[in-house]
Amino acid sequence: MARRGGSIRKRFLYRVFLLIIAACISKVLISAPEEPCTNDPLLFGTLDPCKCFSETYWEARSRFRSAAKNINAELFSFDVYQNYTMDMALIQGEGPGLVVHTSGVHGVEGYAGSAIQIAYLTRRKEMKEEASSSPSILLIHSVNPYGMANFRRVNENNIDLNRNGLHDFSNVLKREPNVASYVDFDHILNPSSPFRYGFFLSLLPALLKHGLLKLKHTMVTGQYHKSEGIFYGGKELESSNGILYNFTEKFLRSRLQNTTDIENRDGTCSFDNITWINVHTGLGRSGSDTILLLQVGKEKPAELKKMAKVFQGASIPDAGSGGDDVQNGYELVRGTTEELLSPLLTETHHWHLTQEFGTKPSILVGRALILENALHRNLP
Repeated sequence: MARRGGSIRKRFLYRVFLLIIAACISKVLISAPEEPCTNDPLLFGTLDPCKCFSETYWEARSRFRSAAKNINAELFSFDVYQNYTMDMALIQGEGPGLVVHTSGVHGVEGYAGSAIQIAYLTRRKEMKEEASSSPSILLIHSVNPYGMANFRRVNENNIDLNRNGLHDFSNVLKREPNVASYVDFDHILNPSSPFRYGFFLSLLPALLKHGLLKLKHTMVTGQYHKSEGIFYGGKELESSNGILYNFTEKFLRSRLQNTTDIENRDGTCSFDNITWINVHTGLGRSGSDTILLLQVGKEKPAELKKMAKVFQGASIPDAGSGGDDVQNGYELVRGTTEELLSPLLTETHHWHLTQEFGTKPSILVGRALILENALHRNLP
């Protein structure tokens, strides 16, 4: 009886200890004040970056369209869902190559990418000499407009578009649901209610036992069996990804008449040089960007050195400039935008980059994703 009482006391003290630690973590991390937007004329000149960010999807779309029209860019607009649209602006360049810049694959993250696009379009008039020799520029605004408008990472069907970019879903649908321990950690990833401050109390035992990288790996791998869960990739190609793929295919083929374009034996086509930049936010050091080139890795260090010269100041994993913590954990990921478009692009003539801007510590980013989805599920 005494032993049983001692065991109960130990468990009680252990839970009290976890509760105290969880409260401390919540107090320190969550209560950190937001940094206001600032304008540094030395960095931005006459452009005020704070005015490039929008409060709503509708404001962002209006600004993007207006800025594109002001420089006579060719505009395209595609209905995705209800009144939500994916908009594109094409700026024909006299130089070789093509640069594609994509925002809002993860809905709410689109505000950063949108601001970059609006800033570029606004400054384009001031770049006459540079613009005369620049490659063609294609800006794709809000791939996931529903998510951007409703401040969600996923689309109207609770699907993560960056896990949905597959032309054949048969393999992922047959994959073991617990391949990355998603089922084991389901109680953490998909809590029954959005308990705000109790999150760390639930997380701490798993965090102490398995470590943060293991939990990150479980989350980001994605899953195809639980439609209401986080990082759900769906069972078929979503409308946004279909529009993105079909437009890219038609656009690239229409440009084959140019002397700088290449048609390959397998029917795919490319420019001499294509750089595709897909903007995301969340992971990495706050206020800094990390450039990820998933199809290069350590086996092509020459490409990484080129990237380091082009994206000066950014962290580039495997290139000696940091950012390895951002890259880690994605070994089993399927259905990315890169995978979606890979049939259209040749590996030797393109860079498909993910530009990740850091916001909050990764543990808070994960917490926000989990609690947002739990709250959405519990809405009346």
